[in-house]
Amino acid sequence: MGHRTIRHTITRNGIYYVRFRLPGNKYFRKSLETDSHTQAQLLMSFASPVIPLVQRGTIQSDHFGKRLSEYGNSLKQQNEQRLVQQFLSDERRNLQPIVVRNTARLLHLQKMRKNKQKHSQRMC
Repeated sequence: MGHRTIRHTITRNGIYYVRFRLPGNKYFRKSLETDSHTQAQLLMSFASPVIPLVQRGTIQSDHFGKRLSEYGNSLKQQNEQRLVQQFLSDERRNLQPIVVRNTARLLHLQKMRKNKQKHSQRMC
């Protein structure tokens, strides 16, 4: 499935980079450290509104690069935490039916034993 291009990005060897022109015919280029199109879109939703400020010199490019890295690391941590929570939630959900089935079976067996005991007591 083809993805739409993300403005101010390029891909090299499957990795996304932010790239834009700076004054003096120079370019700013920094790896987004992801091969995920979705992750690159999230990072660029943070970065895109600020790029004109970097181009005008209002924000220094090295400061922009540092903040972009921090934001990328934060997104990765949030994503990892979400995956862990989802995994644990799914794990609990998958264990619950087993416990319920075993509990129901145990209750059924206990009831059968009681009935057997009552039946054997009547016979005596």
